Amino acid sequence: MFWLTIGGPRILESAQVHISATILFILGFYTMLVGSKTAVAIVVDRSKTLVKSKYYAYIIRALGIVLIVFALTFVRDALEYVGIL
Repeated sequence: MFWLTIGGPRILESAQVHISATILFILGFYTMLVGSKTAVAIVVDRSKTLVKSKYYAYIIRALGIVLIVFALTFVRDALEYVGIL
């Protein structure tokens, strides 16, 4: 989807300017793509101790409660919007 909507047209535009712009765009794109995935993998690897701790379960439960509150708020807003409440 990216290459059809954004990447492809940018490549065609940069090819009209100079071939180095095209090469730099592709290199920058894949460097950031691979770099961000590598960074996520490193963060996940280093957070193994957090996942195994008892605090992680408390954090997940608290975030679950927050999500339920948001969901109920959105349901209430939707019902008010359609005139049921």
